[in-house]
Amino acid sequence: MKKVISLILSAIITSSLYSQKIPDLLSSDLSFLDFSSENNYSKIKITYPVGEKCYYSTQCKFGEPEIPVIQKKFVIPINAVNVTVSVLSVKENQINGDFSIFPEQPPIPSNNSVPPSWIEPNPKIYNSDQDYPGKIVELDRVESTLGYKVVIVN
Repeated sequence: MKKVISLILSAIITSSLYSQKIPDLLSSDLSFLDFSSENNYSKIKITYPVGEKCYYSTQCKFGEPEIPVIQKKFVIPINAVNVTVSVLSVKENQINGDFSIFPEQPPIPSNNSVPPSWIEPNPKIYNSDQDYPGKIVELDRVESTLGYKVVIVN
């Protein structure tokens, strides 16, 4: 949890139907990162240039570090089954400094109701020297959109 890294990775999405591979390069340049402070914690946001066709969200794991999760969508054959994603290579750039990342909090209701209570940082994660979250890429979900089969990779 002590270091934040910028990743450049090459991911391959495969389907057992045709053993088709869809290679793609996903990069996160350090210039895309924006750091700020809130309540003695570091907050990280990522901004991609227009046209990159990448989106970011968070993990929605309250009490765990609020880190940007990059999402990318891929169109795959409609009859594809057993879709997987794997990483071919990774290039890491360590950012100097000691960061205590803001613990993710539940969203504030837009209807002016009582905001949710503060959720304390998970001590198991925040007291660890292990990299967080410990995985580089995962297949989030497979969905159908306008007759196309789409996989979302985080």
